[in-house]
Parts: sequence; structure tokens; C-alpha cells
Amino acid sequence: MLRAKGIGLVLALVAAVLTAPGAQAAPMSGFRNPVLENGADPQMVTHDGAYYLTYTRNDHIAVSKAASVTELASAPETVVWRDNTPSRCCSIWAPEMHFLQGKWYIYYTAMNNGHLVGDHRMYVLESENPLGPYTFKGPLAAAADHYSLDGTVLTMPDGRLHAIWSGWDPGTERPQNLYIAPMSNPWTTSGPRVLLSRPEHPWEMEHLPVNEGAAVLWRNDKLFLAFSASGCTSPNYAIGLLTFNGGDVLDPAAWSKSPEPHFKASAANNAYGTAHNSFFTSPDGSETWIAYHGVTNPNGSCGGDRSTRIQRVEWRADDTPLFGIPVATSQTLRLPSGDPGPSRLPNGDYVLTASHSGKALDVSEASTQNNADVVQWEPHGGSNQVWRLRSLADGTYELRAKHSNKLLTVGSDADVVQRRSTASANQRWYIDAVRGGYRISVKAGGHALSVDRAQLTDGANVLASQYLYTLNQKWRLSYLAAS
Repeated sequence: MLRAKGIGLVLALVAAVLTAPGAQAAPMSGFRNPVLENGADPQMVTHDGAYYLTYTRNDHIAVSKAASVTELASAPETVVWRDNTPSRCCSIWAPEMHFLQGKWYIYYTAMNNGHLVGDHRMYVLESENPLGPYTFKGPLAAAADHYSLDGTVLTMPDGRLHAIWSGWDPGTERPQNLYIAPMSNPWTTSGPRVLLSRPEHPWEMEHLPVNEGAAVLWRNDKLFLAFSASGCTSPNYAIGLLTFNGGDVLDPAAWSKSPEPHFKASAANNAYGTAHNSFFTSPDGSETWIAYHGVTNPNGSCGGDRSTRIQRVEWRADDTPLFGIPVATSQTLRLPSGDPGPSRLPNGDYVLTASHSGKALDVSEASTQNNADVVQWEPHGGSNQVWRLRSLADGTYELRAKHSNKLLTVGSDADVVQRRSTASANQRWYIDAVRGGYRISVKAGGHALSVDRAQLTDGANVLASQYLYTLNQKWRLSYLAAS
């Protein structure tokens, strides 16, 4: 097979783009979910114009900080806590950050080194700063020591604090209920726990009867409590809603449960297990957003394939929330209000290499014809492996083969080819930084540039397919020169 040798020297490929000075944000660029792969049990807050995201990492607690939601996927993780204490060393789950009484607190769940699920308990850390260092304040328990997890805090308008968490009744292992107790300070409960909600509807009992992952939501003077229902392994793991009707929050009769879930899986959008959520505001404080985890596996999953997704909460005229439907990973969403958006890649010549194989995006046979196939091939320095990137006003990019001056295009049957410019959406590409490289998604349909079946061989076909976070859908970009 003939290969072009136009540039001569084999390119030295690197793992990331060489960032050029003067990169600017693109207000129209939007973002695409997930905002973090491998991001189970997400909890997000905004503070001083930045996002802070924490999530389950099992053997430590980490926090990612970013100026834009588009940066969360590639933001460094700051490890804020590790603990080798035998009584609380293991299976560290569902950390939450809260700014209370002038300090930062992290509430988390951990078990002892016996590794029995029923030994999970809740603990509290304290810091002056969101990224630490944190000090251990102690366990968070209400009168009696029982299985407990997914702790959160409800702050009333008068400053009173209440702990809310999930657990079992003494001597049982199901159902898993929601409990509430008053607090005398951010690390101490000051009264007995009160049963707030137990699974009662079929949608709360798939795989296991569970209410967990409570998240407080205020709208003007109205108070709501979202919670996750059913076992996390179920594809129909969903979000329910309790509404506070006035009176004493410690009185279960003051709360009412919606009979149907407020947020559930969408087969049409290939989004399953869409629960364990938190709420956060846009950087300018004008919008409410929901963060949740989900999977693309229609059988559901409670593993490392859970990813953090976000979308805006809408409000009805009566100030009740509307969470909507989990969006597809191919959908482009408007940025939160006040979010500066991503830094733009500089225009110029690039080589794109598949993260799984190290092979370059290549126009087959160095053809200059319309609809010539695009494949992967061992890097050889030919101009048919060089792509001229140009930023467009709608937040996308065009990628033009240097040797032919034709554009990277999604053709029929999702096959990727080169084609003369038609100024159409199947020739425009979003480029999102992710861990392991970049996700490159076509504007028309949102599918990602992928090496077919993750093949490793020269000549393997490149196509556009649903983004599943796999390495054959991630690309490393090497900046060569301005063009």
C-alpha cells in the first residue's frame, strides 16, 4: 500500500496539546455530558466563581476544581483525605462538601477493615479551605450506632442544622430508609434520629428497597428533598422527591412524597441508573443545576462506569422543580450562566493519534478524492496525517486534511471520510478535553470519532459512534505549527 512521505521525518507524538498563548473562550461552545468519567455519587458546589466536584473514590477523598464545567473532565484531582485507621479505612463513599458557619466540612461514609457493608458509618472532616487541609472531627451518629451512609446537611433559614442520611432499622438489613436528626454543630447530632421516608412504591424497590443519597433543594421559601430510590445496580435507579409542607422538619407528617419519580432513566437517550444527585448554582447564582451519575449500560451498573452528568433545573410557576429527562451524551447543552466556557485550541496543524493504539488519523492511500476513507495508521510523517484545525464561531472546529484541503466529514452509515467543504454540521466538530485525551464529536448527531471495534491494526476504519468513554474514542493532539 502506497503511503505519502511528504514531511519526511516521523512526528514525535505527545500526549496532550501544546497550549498556545492567547487561547480564548468560545461563548457559544456549550458542553456535553459527562462532565467527568468515573464520577459516581457526585456532589458539586460553586464558590468564588469556581466549581468544586467530589465523588466516590473508595480509598480516598478527592476534589476537582475548575473555572468551567468543560474543564472538570481534565482538572487535576486534589486528594484531601486518606485514612488508614482500621475502624474507618475502607470503602469510602459519597463525600459531600458543605460550607457551614464559616468553615468547610466534608461528610463521608466509610467501613472498617472487616469489609462488611453493614459496618458503614458516617464521619466528618473540617477545613478552612475547600481543598484542605482537612482535620478529622469525628463520627456522625444519632444517639444509637447503626448502619448509616450518604450523609448531608439541611440548614434552615434561622441557621438550625439537621443531619439527613440513609440507613437500616436496628437488627435489619432492609429496607434502607431516610432519617433526620437535629445538630448542635456541624459535626454533632443533638437528638434521636427520626424516620423520614421508607421505600413504598415499586420504583423504590427495584433490585433492593432503598431510599438514599438525599439532597436538599430550596426555591424561595419552599423546601424539597431529592433522594435516590431502588438499588444502585438497577438501570431504573431513580430520583424521588419529598416536599416540606410547613411545621417541624423533624415531623414526618410535615413531608409528602411524590408518588412517581421526578427523574428516571431514558432508554431513548441511552441514560440509565440516573440518580445519586446533588444541586448547585451557576457561577452567577441565577440558575439551579442538578449533578447526578449515570451509565450507558441498559442493564444498569454500580461500578466504575458511572459518570457525572449535569443539566439545568427548571421551575414551574408554583416554585416546584422540574428536573426533566436525562440528556444523551451526544447532546450539546448551554453553559451555566456565568460560566466562561472552554479555552479554545489554537488554529494550526495537528496530528491526531488514537489513545488506545497510538496510531494516527490518516486519509487512506493519501487520496485527494472526495469520500476517500479515513483510517488509523502508524505515524509516518506524511501530510495525509496532518489536519489543519480552524476554530469556528459556533464553538466547533473544522479539521482539514493538509494534503488534499478536504474536510473531515461524517458520511453515510456513520463512516468518516474526507470531503470538499459543504459548510454542513457533519463537517463541524466539538473537541472536549477528557482524561486520556480529547473527545471529538460531530455537531450533526453528536457522535464521537472512534476507531472501529478498538482495533489496533493499520487501516482500521474510523467512524462516528455513540460516546462510551472508551480509549478508542479518545484522541491525543500534537500541535505542529500555525497554519
